[in-house]
Amino acid sequence: MRVKTHNSPMQFLALLIFLVHSFWAAVSAQETGEPIGYGDVIRKVSAVDSSSKSLFADLQLIKSTSVFGQDIQHLRLTTCFETSDRLRVHITDADHPRWEIPQDILPRPPLPSPKNYLHKPLSNIPTLQSHQLSNPNSDLIFTLLNTTPFSFTITRRSTGDTLFNTQPDAKNPKSKCKY
Repeated sequence: MRVKTHNSPMQFLALLIFLVHSFWAAVSAQETGEPIGYGDVIRKVSAVDSSSKSLFADLQLIKSTSVFGQDIQHLRLTTCFETSDRLRVHITDADHPRWEIPQDILPRPPLPSPKNYLHKPLSNIPTLQSHQLSNPNSDLIFTLLNTTPFSFTITRRSTGDTLFNTQPDAKNPKSKCKY
């Protein structure tokens, strides 16, 4: 079965202009020495349910750049176990709604909302270096690292293998902002 798509030439042209502009902005930033981004720091970490299947973090931009337009000042990181084999990490604007792929196109469980639960602050952030989210029925471990900029890792409990790591490479200063 063939699926027909109805893309107009104007949509294609708009996409092409966006891609060329993005590429040009990134190249220009590298030539002038302006970093693409400085990342974010953790301001608050909270658990939202008693089953420890969710973790929220409020993030704040370290410093704005103009490479890709206006930076988002406050982000919300939501991490949750959707199943024992699926961990969802969602980073979005904390102050304003953003467009996301509609549920009917990509069906998935709704994210837990901090408004639906009583916040239980996990810690005073400056004193803790990391927070872990793990489910006894899962082989996945999410570790939120209180570094500058913040980072996180996802590892496999059974083998210790790192599946995902956003920590900057100390040898490469351009690796600071990976999300």
